[in-house]
Amino acid sequence: MSGKFYDGDGWAGLIAGHLAAHPFAPPAEKARYVWPLARPNLTADDIAAALRVLLSGHTTCWREVAAFEEEFAMRFAPGRAAVMVNSGSSANLLAAELLARRIGRGAEVIIPAVTWPTHVCAALQAGLRVRLCGVDPARWTAGPGDVEEAATPQTRAVWPVHPLGLVADVPGLRALAAHRGWTVLEDCCDALGGHDAQGAPVGTRSLAGTFSLFYSHAMTGLEGGMIVVDPEDAPALRAWRSHGWARDLPDTDARRVLTGGAEGPFVFADTGWNLRPTEVQAAIGRSQIARWDATLAARRVATDWWRGVIRGLPQRDIRGRGLLRQLTDSVPVIADGDALHGLPFVGIGPSSMTWFREQMDVAGIETRPILAGALRAQPFVRVAVRDGRITWHERGNWTGTAVAHRSAAYIGLLPHAPAATRARLADALRTIAASANNR
Repeated sequence: MSGKFYDGDGWAGLIAGHLAAHPFAPPAEKARYVWPLARPNLTADDIAAALRVLLSGHTTCWREVAAFEEEFAMRFAPGRAAVMVNSGSSANLLAAELLARRIGRGAEVIIPAVTWPTHVCAALQAGLRVRLCGVDPARWTAGPGDVEEAATPQTRAVWPVHPLGLVADVPGLRALAAHRGWTVLEDCCDALGGHDAQGAPVGTRSLAGTFSLFYSHAMTGLEGGMIVVDPEDAPALRAWRSHGWARDLPDTDARRVLTGGAEGPFVFADTGWNLRPTEVQAAIGRSQIARWDATLAARRVATDWWRGVIRGLPQRDIRGRGLLRQLTDSVPVIADGDALHGLPFVGIGPSSMTWFREQMDVAGIETRPILAGALRAQPFVRVAVRDGRITWHERGNWTGTAVAHRSAAYIGLLPHAPAATRARLADALRTIAASANNR
């Protein structure tokens, strides 16, 4: 049996048979949802890959990680290097450290006000000051105009996010940054497989691009993250993820200067963290990257299906009551380069969206807000505002932030949902739309 296992035969078939007889079951508190936010994105091949690593006894950040990094860079960022860590949040932490060493601690970086908290926290933890900017009401991304409105004489960088896989105007932001002498990073944690208006894959034309491999994302290692950087920056990030250990630095004159010529197996050349991923995470990621083209195609089909469902809703019923009038306009605007993480929708105000989400929940359809909503409303931001680490332009345009926070939500993308389940979702939406006239 072990021979078949290591040859890749037998075990995947056994696991596939088990999954066919005993499919993944949701936890008890989620069992009522016929359309949850996410389903496990694991195949028999993924699980067999993880078992191979577990049975080898080599489980901590070694050859599988190195191989996955190489494959990830070749697939998503040719000519650049990829550095794997234990989460997308950790990827942001190391990217922020790289940025702080380029522009100086205490410098100001502009970040959209609609993002995930660890995006902002990473900048704060690296000793940077954060300036929040508004976003486009139709896409929730920050464009050059939003960033210019927020900029101050202290601004030294801009760090856009691609929320829910809606790709920001990176070429425009890069042009603005070049004019102002700023540095650009990208938080691509939701946007693997996306590309900008010039066709460049997300994260490939900035100082660093960060990605999440959380279990609900398009590609997963159960947990995990990846940072894409220029090859010369990768050794430092590999040292930082592993306590600042010199063993992760190349054997060059620069290494000897950095370590002061110290020799031995336990030389710590720099400050660092323990952000290392496991071999199991990398093995699952490698298994998933092998079928990436099919994964991305299925997700794009699901996106197109959702847009068709929205356009097919009874517009008169919705608009006649002023309820969810934007829903039928497929807001947010979805562009060709987007790689959606979920299926979004927008209403005309908080009361309509609250009612709509309640009806979806009754129908067994799970919803959630857009990322963390408006970060300005979050308690940790208010704390950082008091000590001056976070600021924003009080008279700026915050319409897009308000839309994302109060009038928008999304459902799971579920690219492999059965046709019958998709039909049930569409029927539920039509019923909810029709019931709007009775409110």
